[in-house]
Amino acid sequence: MGRQKTPDEKALKHGVKTRVDDATMKKLQSLLACSRHRNVSELLRQILMEKPIAIYTVDHSAGAAIEELSRVRKQIDKIGVNINQVVRDFHASTSATIKFTLAQELAGLQDEINITLKQMEPHIQVLTRIWLQE
Repeated sequence: MGRQKTPDEKALKHGVKTRVDDATMKKLQSLLACSRHRNVSELLRQILMEKPIAIYTVDHSAGAAIEELSRVRKQIDKIGVNINQVVRDFHASTSATIKFTLAQELAGLQDEINITLKQMEPHIQVLTRIWLQE
């Protein structure tokens, strides 16, 4: 089963050829690179039909901050797993000395989380500046 036939009033029946200079071609190619059109022909067709051309831009400045936040998130997840293990051992233990040792270990893990959260602050500030700029 093929595609439906395009109605005659909408069919693109006429071919148009043109030549442009290097400067115009560079403008078209840069416009093509920023749009979702697959080739210059599609782009020119949009321009000739006076349809709007959507330009897409990608902000690469946030990439490093996002990668670092992802790394820190994984680190926090690992610390959380450790905390869960320590708490489980704490509740399972009946010895006061073991509970005291586990409580000290929990305090150390809390310090690790605080340090990790401090590492996140500059990256969050970078993303905040990028995302909330006016």
